[in-house]
Amino acid sequence: MNFFKKKVISVTVERTWSTTWNGLRWTVVIHYQKCLFGFLKWEDMCSVSGPFDNKQDAKRVAKRLRHKYNLN
Repeated sequence: MNFFKKKVISVTVERTWSTTWNGLRWTVVIHYQKCLFGFLKWEDMCSVSGPFDNKQDAKRVAKRLRHKYNLN
């Protein structure tokens, strides 16, 4: 019996700042919902890809992830 379930809600492209990257970069972030026992729910996010220099590359990766998880 599985007590925890994880479901992907959305995939977004966000502009992030880091001193190690020397400025602003684009990253792809997955927002998912965790569920415990079917009724305790909370949302979390995870940076999965990046940093990208331009927004087009990040949007391309986000589009592939949306297709993988059947999100529109």
